[in-house]
Amino acid sequence: MGENNGVFERMLENSQRKLEVRPDLVPYPEAEWIAEVMRKEGHERIYLFYHPEVKLKTAIAIHNRAIAEQALGGIRMLQYRDEKEAITDVLRLSKAMTYKAAIAGIKKGGAKCVVWGNPREDKTNFLLWELAEEIEALRGEYIGGEDMNIDEQDVRLMRMKTSFVAGLPETYRYGKLRGSGDPSPVTARGIVYGMKACLRFLNMGPLEGKTVAIQGLGKVGYRLAEFLYQEGVKQIIGSDIDPRRIAHFQEELKEKALGEFKKLSKVVAQEEIFSQECDIFAPCAAGGILTKQTVSNLRCRIVAGAANNQLQDSVAGKLLMKKGILYAPDYVINAGGLINVDDERHPDGYSEVRVQEKLESIFPNLMKVFWYSKRLNLPTNIVADMLAEEKIYLAQILR
Repeated sequence: MGENNGVFERMLENSQRKLEVRPDLVPYPEAEWIAEVMRKEGHERIYLFYHPEVKLKTAIAIHNRAIAEQALGGIRMLQYRDEKEAITDVLRLSKAMTYKAAIAGIKKGGAKCVVWGNPREDKTNFLLWELAEEIEALRGEYIGGEDMNIDEQDVRLMRMKTSFVAGLPETYRYGKLRGSGDPSPVTARGIVYGMKACLRFLNMGPLEGKTVAIQGLGKVGYRLAEFLYQEGVKQIIGSDIDPRRIAHFQEELKEKALGEFKKLSKVVAQEEIFSQECDIFAPCAAGGILTKQTVSNLRCRIVAGAANNQLQDSVAGKLLMKKGILYAPDYVINAGGLINVDDERHPDGYSEVRVQEKLESIFPNLMKVFWYSKRLNLPTNIVADMLAEEKIYLAQILR
């Protein structure tokens, strides 16, 4: 049995399609490391599902539901290296969702779902329907939404099997239920508000005339580039692992910027993006990219982007502070997507006005983090954790 594939392989051996692990419930010895992480990070439970006939290998982690009985979090599909990487990712992401909801004032617990597979080859209707049926069986304990490689059309397909999904297409209507559409533009607008908070705190003036380096030109990264162009930035430096996204970025912005494009836009290799001289570095791709090495290469005043779990560890946060770089904690600045998806389940139906009001709260939320960070001489990521944990603790007392 492979060292990192123990739990799913054991499930296969026992013809077990669903497995629950809690800090106090360890069904197999191979799951002990999972329970250990959960005890350390405060998770409630994790569900593992294995349906080899449709290539569904997935994990749903419920972190904390002190604020509300239902937990909300996106579904992402990635070709992880092994089981340990997939489960570690879902545990880390679900905890960030708890903190994100707490800071943003969303009445939901934190959760996440990861599907371990190749989205180009393994993502089929049958896989999505099987996952939807498993979510439905949890009876509202978890509400899933779109995330990396899962879009609003996938959510619509899953809606055929479960009501516990959100992030439906804008055209979707069912009674008062109205689809909120692709959350990427809302997330990107929230990043712009966050960038303005960073600039305000550092007395650096407006976004106009600034240089921004964007790592990751997917849905959010590209939308962010559009909004930054509208704000009048001096230059956008982009990078992405996918050459098709780079081509899209270049062609679309070229059309919008016309003759100003060459002056406005620049594309560099993935490994070069960290060392670009800029005012703001915006990570909008995978997590864990801010390490001891990459932080040492940064040539910016601000890190403010949409990626989840940008810091590899707490050491990276300390290094950013030591280097004089203001870090906008990811789950504070990128809350736009959660705000948008959560509003879809409002009793009165989705409202752009209500979403916009909540989105604007990202600015004061970040200013509060920055102020406490300066006053306490602590890294901003530590301060954000403290503020989120305070809200969660108060919710637990009230309940």
